[in-house]
Amino acid sequence: MSVLRVAVTSLVIGLALSAETFWGRCPSAPEMADFDMAKFEGLWYLHETFDPGEKCMTWTITKGTEPNTWKVVEEKENGAITAVGLTHSDFNSGTITMKNPSKPSQLRIYWPISGIAGDAALTIYDTDYVNYAGAFECQNVGFFHRQNGIVLSRSPQMEVADRQNARIKTPRIKVEYYQRVLQGNCRYKYNEDNATTTGEEWQGYHGQDGIYAVGEEY
Repeated sequence: MSVLRVAVTSLVIGLALSAETFWGRCPSAPEMADFDMAKFEGLWYLHETFDPGEKCMTWTITKGTEPNTWKVVEEKENGAITAVGLTHSDFNSGTITMKNPSKPSQLRIYWPISGIAGDAALTIYDTDYVNYAGAFECQNVGFFHRQNGIVLSRSPQMEVADRQNARIKTPRIKVEYYQRVLQGNCRYKYNEDNATTTGEEWQGYHGQDGIYAVGEEY
């Protein structure tokens, strides 16, 4: 591997592991008792995370080969990766596991680039499956933990009410942590039912970057 590729790999790993870092163990997140992972599968557009500067970010979730597992592919624009002929998904194809079917919204997620840090807790605390979802990812690392709040939509546009519903509401997590993910002027992999990405077609989105109330501040 070239020196440039090594540098880019290190950069991607740093980005993947970045989020809000705090002292102590992960806080608990509310759960959905009636969560249905099968309905949660498919293509999601990320509209907010705890990481600033993200753009054109999506998750595609498909059933895994092992029971109670799912594959998740994270795609986003990254100029440094594109410059050396790689894609973000080369580094960020992960596995979601349902450890306890009696608590279906309390999942585990493993990103290979996390390496020895291992998997992280992934809780889906709110979703209507067809418009929005809210997820909370948290990983204990020694005496610290990394947390990431994720606001998802089935569309590159997102209504204000859906975005507010999708934000986690707990005293230990502040709304100020959420950072906007730009979803304008993107090219997305898609198929016609908007359920999975095939890599064979592209959908260009050049419209309004989200739907927000007039005068609303970010």
